[in-house]
Amino acid sequence: MVLLVLGAACLLWGFYRFVSGYLLVGKVGDFAVYYEAAKALLHHLPVYEQAITSPNGFLYPPVSLGLFVLFAPFSPQVAYSLFAAVVYGSTAVASWLFLRQVAAAADKPISRLMLIACAVFGLGFAPTYLNVIAGQVNTLVLLLCVFYLYLLDRRPFLAGVLLGLAAWIKVYPVLLGIFVFAHSRYRNVLLGLACVFFAAPLLLAWLVPVNLYRDYFFSVLPQVSRIGTVHIYNQSIAAAVHRFFRPLADAFNWEVYTLSTVAQGVSTLVLSASAIVVLLWLRRDVAARKNAGFALLLALIPMLVSLGWGYTYVLVLPLIFMLLLHAAERGIWWQAAVLILISGFCIPSYSEVQVINRLPEILAQVFYARYPLATLAMVIAALALLGRRTDRAGRSTDQ
Repeated sequence: MVLLVLGAACLLWGFYRFVSGYLLVGKVGDFAVYYEAAKALLHHLPVYEQAITSPNGFLYPPVSLGLFVLFAPFSPQVAYSLFAAVVYGSTAVASWLFLRQVAAAADKPISRLMLIACAVFGLGFAPTYLNVIAGQVNTLVLLLCVFYLYLLDRRPFLAGVLLGLAAWIKVYPVLLGIFVFAHSRYRNVLLGLACVFFAAPLLLAWLVPVNLYRDYFFSVLPQVSRIGTVHIYNQSIAAAVHRFFRPLADAFNWEVYTLSTVAQGVSTLVLSASAIVVLLWLRRDVAARKNAGFALLLALIPMLVSLGWGYTYVLVLPLIFMLLLHAAERGIWWQAAVLILISGFCIPSYSEVQVINRLPEILAQVFYARYPLATLAMVIAALALLGRRTDRAGRSTDQ
């Protein structure tokens, strides 16, 4: 009930802010960049900048232009309204589908109240709202990734196709390919991945010229992976550490910095090591473990990429759901702890809160880094809650 009230309050506030501050005035946020990129493509104008000096501009893979072109025939205001519906709709479907997957693995139903509360919270928590006001695609990527997990055992070829589509929209879902190597029918999944990897550019060849793939993979992607910004919009661990050694006032400027080789190496090492550990953990091919590994890997992505914007933290939603469901079985103290952890995601991280600046600087820095810190705490809590033996039927039992 507390979760339902919390989620409903966030949803109503966020929807009011969206309608009054963005929809009615026609503000389209970052969606304007993708909208203009689609327009440029249709008029045979340059899409990518050759020198990436900031995280502004169109930085997505070329295939994603096929998605944004669908909105090009409409006015910016209408296109933005339709895109906002896609954001909310994809979040709702992804939430329902993942909860259904978890219930099937545990071989027991989830109460109607918990289902409603989780769905409302998913729609209302800050990263979903930030995807709406920024016009971002992370909720659509989340939906494709959840569908990949849902179809992995049912339709492995189609699962591979959906994961490939997610990676063509944003690169980071390729990390979930680790599940392929723990799957008995991995050839079918790899075939689906290969088909969409080659088929998507071929099918869009009439629209997206080949030179854009060269520009993206050899120029845009290498440059973007090396830059960060100190602004609190950037909620990655690298940015939080960078801000910690700077005056608090710097957290509100858009200074761009280049990640050191050490920082890049550490992030790559942690992601790679996490993927390997999950792969070894999944060798028993148990559904409950698969869901937990999926949620953990998704949650690590926004923390460890160099530009982990606040809206990318919509990827922690599956981990939040798993924590809530397991905490409900563990008692009031676990429930309270999880609610405290996820409360940080009820406040948009893009806002400077004046009262925070009256606190000691270290506390203010913690507040403005609450997304990565809360996610890290949730990963640790998940290892404590989910670190239980799982039998072949997918039921969890205490060690």
